[in-house]
Amino acid sequence: MKAERTEIEKAMIARFFKRDERKPLKFKKGPGKNELASQETDQTLISAKFMEALGTPDRQLQSYLLNQLINTFRDIEHYDQNADIAFALLDGIQPRDEIEGMLAIQMIGVHNLAMENLRKAKTENFLEWVKLRTNQACKLSRIFTEQMEALKKYRTGGQQKMVVEHVHVNEVGRP
Repeated sequence: MKAERTEIEKAMIARFFKRDERKPLKFKKGPGKNELASQETDQTLISAKFMEALGTPDRQLQSYLLNQLINTFRDIEHYDQNADIAFALLDGIQPRDEIEGMLAIQMIGVHNLAMENLRKAKTENFLEWVKLRTNQACKLSRIFTEQMEALKKYRTGGQQKMVVEHVHVNEVGRP
């Protein structure tokens, strides 16, 4: 017999379904080398999903940014799978305009390079190379954090939000 779900579990599942509704584009290999075709057939929906993912309605800029992003992945052989992963990552960042789209692509590229350096550090035989790879990964991780801060600052217009709450202390229980 299955136990009743807690309120936290129900909320978690509701968030999952809400997020899952967005469904980023999925791709298949196109007729040419490194050419993509969308698995979606509705051209209007494809255009809308490209704009949502890359922050721009301009088709030429979309293609340019998508190529830049896909080329940051290590496995160039699986261009269509890289595009699927790229769109899933962009869906999480949700760039609102071209500037945010470019920054999102940089963030994903920096993350990919940091992880590649960490992967290579594990396989190096010389301590100096391990140190070099680890150092590069740490620097890239700091850059990623700075990019997240830049995105946050850009989205908020540099405004910081301060919440002031009143706290009332009662005399209950005091001697």
